[in-house]
Amino acid sequence: LPPFIRHTSCPATPATSLSKVCPHQTTVPSGGFFSWALEFFFPAAWRAAMPPQSRHAFSVEKLLREGVVFFVTRFGGVLAGCGGIKMFGAEYGEVKRMFVRPVFRGKGLGKAMLSHLAEYARTRDASVLRLETGIYEVDAIGLYERFGFQRRAPFGEYVEDPLSVYFEKNIG
Repeated sequence: LPPFIRHTSCPATPATSLSKVCPHQTTVPSGGFFSWALEFFFPAAWRAAMPPQSRHAFSVEKLLREGVVFFVTRFGGVLAGCGGIKMFGAEYGEVKRMFVRPVFRGKGLGKAMLSHLAEYARTRDASVLRLETGIYEVDAIGLYERFGFQRRAPFGEYVEDPLSVYFEKNIG
């Protein structure tokens, strides 16, 4: 695993061994680094661009409440991307808040993050990754398809939404 992937709750701790996940990952205060990182990557203006019924991204509070494990990537010491995963037991892991800043795209950070999230899910006995993304996220859709994700019907609490695309990948 590349050394630039870090746990947001322990930014100085490399996530090189998924068996040693930071014990503080779900106790990050909503006003701390976690909130700052999400606002940095997903500003309110960006979130407001979608109609309310198509805004599926969790708030910081809901991410914490739902036990989403969140990671950031750094490139040259600069925050470059992020991604989270919500586990649904051993059934599947859902990729949440996956993003690489445009200036850092094409450097393998998105693929590295997806690989990290897949390994995290595998260590928790999940054999499937799922995700939802917006239809206008062309770069993200390309990344997911190159990584082997296949389009699928809505899952979990999602309902059919013309502005969303749903994906799944077997990681078992």
